[in-house]
Amino acid sequence: MKSYHRTGRNGCGTPEHKGVFCGDQQRSSRRIRPSRLVVNAEGPVAFQAHLSGDMSHIGLHQKIMFDYVSLNVGNAYHSSHGLFIAPRPGIYIFSGSLLAHVTKEIEMAFMKNGAFIGGGILANAVNTNGYDQGSETVVAQLKAGDEVWIENRWPDDTSIRGSQFTCFMGCLIMEL
Repeated sequence: MKSYHRTGRNGCGTPEHKGVFCGDQQRSSRRIRPSRLVVNAEGPVAFQAHLSGDMSHIGLHQKIMFDYVSLNVGNAYHSSHGLFIAPRPGIYIFSGSLLAHVTKEIEMAFMKNGAFIGGGILANAVNTNGYDQGSETVVAQLKAGDEVWIENRWPDDTSIRGSQFTCFMGCLIMEL
């Protein structure tokens, strides 16, 4: 397989690789993508979003789309993509909570630009007749344009309850 090096924001420098994968795909499956638009470089930043309905057949590393946004000061959370984009450098705090369906288990994680930054939101309702709730909080130093989201780490094909039992929130606690 040919290996190309990145020449610009949108890909590897060849028309057939328009922003898809660069280099040897067996060594790296990282998607090369342009930086997203950073909004609201001034003022407070805080968001809170919930999962409005139940979510089934969640795959490994699938991002959770928290679609019901109850607070979005600074417009840094993007519900259509399930991610937070830091509008400026600083120290941010994020918290997530999930409710596993009856007889299901799930482990979610906080991700920053595709890398694990902590959390291990674990809920295990396998040996119960009810649901199980898990939550975690992380603090992260972000640069403007950094992206943070919650994704499924394990197992494949699981499910969680929505109805606002599963949520994601964050805020800027200190500018740098």
